[in-house]
Amino acid sequence: MKSILELSDLLSIYARPNQAHIKDFFYWFPICPSEKLSELCGFLIGDGHIQGAPHWRIDFTSNNLKTLTYVNFLFYDLFEVKGKVRGCTTNKYGTMNLGINCKPLARILFLCGVPIGAKVDTDFIIPKWVTENPTIFRAFIRAYFSCEACVDKTGKIMLEQWKTVEKLGVAKQFMLQIIVGLNRHFLFWPTSNVATK
Repeated sequence: MKSILELSDLLSIYARPNQAHIKDFFYWFPICPSEKLSELCGFLIGDGHIQGAPHWRIDFTSNNLKTLTYVNFLFYDLFEVKGKVRGCTTNKYGTMNLGINCKPLARILFLCGVPIGAKVDTDFIIPKWVTENPTIFRAFIRAYFSCEACVDKTGKIMLEQWKTVEKLGVAKQFMLQIIVGLNRHFLFWPTSNVATK
């Protein structure tokens, strides 16, 4: 299977590329498409956050300890990196935060398609390496929907994405990728039943 990233791709986004400070992570490469990587990206695009330069930190927030534990397992299984789960003090909903302090890994996940910063005003779409494979796409959608979707009383799947007015075009493109992917790979629903505002 064709790789997503090589070591040279990671080095290319450093201001002063130096293999010495990432030598402990050479064994990660090449980064290849997999269900687990796709699932991790789905969780992070849903309820995750990558803080960019200079900190390059990864966070994932949930009020479900099993979900946090599972996402932590994905990090370890894929990259042998573990995070710490702590309670969130910034809200009253009982959520917890899984924090990962590993700058090379944060950069890698960014290069794999996870956006940096506030997603409400950031352009991002589902990466091609996810959309082109049904098994990998399913893993992504399962994780993303577990964060962002719900089922109403009539059995309809409800999915929202909040964006600034300037970013509505890319938000629609993201939603259409989901619709097209579900139809292409699983004949999920007719597009006439989908409302995009």
